[in-house]
Formats: sequence, structure tokens, C-alpha cells
Amino acid sequence: GHFSIIWLAIPAMAPFLFLAIHWISGKPGSHASVPFSLGSMIYLLAGFSLMHVLAFSVSTDSGYTPRWILFTFYFLWMNDTMAYVSGQLIGEKRIWPSVSPGKTWEGSIGGAVFTIGLAMIFSHYFPELSSMEWLAFAGIVILFGTLGDFLESWIKRKAGVKDSGNLLPGHGGVLDRFDSFLLAIPFVTLYLNYVL
Repeated sequence: GHFSIIWLAIPAMAPFLFLAIHWISGKPGSHASVPFSLGSMIYLLAGFSLMHVLAFSVSTDSGYTPRWILFTFYFLWMNDTMAYVSGQLIGEKRIWPSVSPGKTWEGSIGGAVFTIGLAMIFSHYFPELSSMEWLAFAGIVILFGTLGDFLESWIKRKAGVKDSGNLLPGHGGVLDRFDSFLLAIPFVTLYLNYVL
């Protein structure tokens, strides 16, 4: 009910403008790269636009609040950090080595366990959601955040980029965190607005 199309319309124009300039430039490979570039930019911009929708989820008297965005980030950070730590300590079985050789089943399970624990803590201090609703929230972030990591790794390989940075141990490149968030946010938004 709080959704405003302007938050999607404004950034949605940017990739088309960029690609039009890229196409007109006539650079080698510019035409062939258009579909891939367009898809990547829509993925990025639409996800960031949905942050405004998420900020109005589970509406309160205060209206716009960043808490649901922050909760999503907290779950992502916990999942990714503890998956990294668990993987370093006990990780052996790799999930998809051809795309993301560093991710293991043991690490992913470790990250999920700690994220579920964080959800239980949130359920105690933030009663807007029940314990089961918090667990479902965390589960959505765990699943689609992890899939977002794989998608980001696949995109980097398609683009011929080795890494997007190593600034944050356990978090990969800075953009890696946003890529996980960008795949998780549509499903978190649907859950908070239409399932609850």
C-alpha cells in the first residue's frame, strides 16, 4: 500500500540511457554485451529501489523506518561471517566449486545456525514478529542471500572479473554484500508485505 512506482521508475531509466550510449558508441562487442549488461544493471537498480518498499514493511505509526533493511543486513552479515569462519575451521565439502570454490556445506550450515540464533534473539527484543515469523525471515535471508552469492560469483566469471575486493574478511568484496542483499530483498519484501 505504501509502494510508490517513482522509486522504481527513476533508477530504471539509468540502464537504458547507459546502454543507448554504449550501443551508439559502436565499440567492438558493444551490441553483443547489451543483454548481459542490461540484465545486470536492472538486477542492481531494482534491488536498491526495493529498499524503499522494505522500509515501509510491517507498517508502524512511525511510517518509514530503516529497521527492516537493517535486520536484513544483520542476518546477511551473521550468515556470511559465520559461514566464512565455519568454513575455515571445518569446511571440507564444496558446494559448487566451478562457480564459488570457497563455499562449503559445513560453512553454510554453520552460518545458518548462527543466523537462526540471531533470529531468536531478535524475537525476544522485537515483538513485532513472532518467533516463527522471525525464523522464517532469517530462513529467507539465508537461502536467497546464499543464492545471491553464487549468482554474483557466476556474473563475475561471465564478466571475466576475478574478485570484487577483499576489504572485509568473511564478506569478500564490498559489492558482494550488496549482491547477496539484492537477491534476498525481493523475497523479504514479499514476505513482510504479503505473507504476514
